[in-house]
Parts: sequence; structure tokens; C-alpha cells
Amino acid sequence: MRSIDDDMGKLTLAIVVKSLFGEELSRDADEIGELLLTVADAANERVNSGLPLPSWIPTRRNLRERRAVGRLEEIIRALICTRRQSAVQREDLLSALLSATDADTGARMSDRQLRDEMMTLFLAGQDTSAHALTWTWYLLARHPDVEAKLLEELRRALAGRVPLATDLPKLPYTEMIIREAIRLFPPAPAFARQPIEDVTVGEWEIPKGSLITVSAYALHRDQRFFPEPEQFNPDRFAPEWEDRISRFAYLPFGAGPRVCIGNGFAMMEARLVLATVAQRCKLLLESNAEIAPKQLVTLRPSHAVRMRVEKRESLV
Repeated sequence: MRSIDDDMGKLTLAIVVKSLFGEELSRDADEIGELLLTVADAANERVNSGLPLPSWIPTRRNLRERRAVGRLEEIIRALICTRRQSAVQREDLLSALLSATDADTGARMSDRQLRDEMMTLFLAGQDTSAHALTWTWYLLARHPDVEAKLLEELRRALAGRVPLATDLPKLPYTEMIIREAIRLFPPAPAFARQPIEDVTVGEWEIPKGSLITVSAYALHRDQRFFPEPEQFNPDRFAPEWEDRISRFAYLPFGAGPRVCIGNGFAMMEARLVLATVAQRCKLLLESNAEIAPKQLVTLRPSHAVRMRVEKRESLV
């Protein structure tokens, strides 16, 4: 038996480290994982606290979080400095950002801008992807009919080989499964917006500076937009689903100018992981007991998702 949530956490950490920084931080992956866990735990404790305290108050939790964030910044700053001094062009996001220029001024990003962008992607991109994949495996294990359709698509499109990004257009049902999984269990279950001026929404007058929270979890289970909302039904997201589902009824990545910067990467990552692993392994739940979602900063399982991993026969 394996704790699939732990496995997905390690996998998505390895993916985000390599994608953002190439091979250079692979040796530091374990330390980075511990630092990210410390930051996430502190954020979750703050969400659960009956009396949230400002982060500048020197509580034990805040001091742990501050040290962890400081160490992450130190690692990233050192890497940025090394890259600036190197003439070697690498195929990762940091290299792309280092070479990016402003379309109007031609200016490049400062070290601070680079650090902030990489920290945001680092902190937001690993935990959410791990939970999205964990919930997907959980749902597939409880719906063998959906798994059978997935395997048929993988057999037809890939015939047992490792999927590439260029294969994704041939895997529409794989995408439908991911989209339905994050409808039921959006990794970021809520997000907030703050108007920069007074605004009227319907019959509500909302003053400038108000904090407005949107519950994606509740919205995604609204039967006005999703008939039989508690059911796991990937067919909701059959081709041209955007024409059938209200634009602002499905918000796993938020919406508008502040939509999640990593949404394209997250969807590509999830589809490739699902297609790769499902061809080789069958994941079976330890029991049929339902696992309740626990809403913190991210929507995570209430306890470890323990699954038995069996080798699958070739899909050639």
C-alpha cells in the first residue's frame, strides 16, 4: 500500500523543480520539499485559526514560516546570480524569464522581479497539482467505467509509449477526466478579489477595498450549471464544453486578469502524468470508504489516500 497523496507530492515537486530551474536544483529537492511543507502548514494553520494573527507577530509558527521563506529566497537568488553570470542557455522557465524583455521599453526583469515570479510559481504550483492528481486517482478507482474509457483512449492514441506534449490533442477524454476531477475537488477551493473602486454587482453595492471571496467548490456543485453535481461525469467536458457551461460557473483557476498564471502548465502536467501512469499501473483503493475533502488553503483529503499499485498489462 502506498499513500498516493505523498507520492503525488514528491512527483509534482520534482516536475516543478526541473521545469522552473532545470537540473541545477535537483540535488536540493528534498530540502525544498521540506521548506514548501513548512510554508504550506503555516498558511493552513492561519486559515484554521479562530483568531488569525498578522504574519509579523513573532509566534513560533510565523518564525518557522519566515525562516522557510527566507531560505527559499536564498536558494533562488543564488541560482539567479549564477545564471546571470553564465553564457549557457538552458531550456527551463528561469532561462526564459531571464531573456524576456518588455515589449515597450526593452527592459529585462530585475532580480527582485525574477525572484518574486519564481517564488509564486514554486509555492502555488506544486501543492495544487499534487492534490488535483490525488483526487483524480481516487475518483478513477471508484469509477471503473471511466477508467475503462480512459484506457481505451490511451491504447488507441499511444499504444503503450510515453506521451509527449504533442500527443495531448489526441487525448480529449484524458483532459475531460482532469477537468471533472477539479470541478468536484478544485485544488484552490476559494479565492478572493478586492475592487479598486466602488462597484455595483446586481443589487449589491460593494465599496472600494472590500474583500470578496468566491467559493469555487460551492459554485462547481451548483445544479443550475452542473446537473447531478455530486456525480463524477467527465462527459460534461466533452468538446465545445465552453459553449455549454457558463463562463464564470467553472473556475478551478480563478478568472479575469488575475487568473492563475500556471493554469496551462498545470493542465498539461496533469494530463501527461495521468496518461503515463495509467498505462503502466492500476491504482486500487485500500477500502471503499469515502474520503472527505478538507478545505484549507488547498482542498486536500481528510486523511492519507492509501492505494495498492498493481502493474498493468501492456496497452499495445
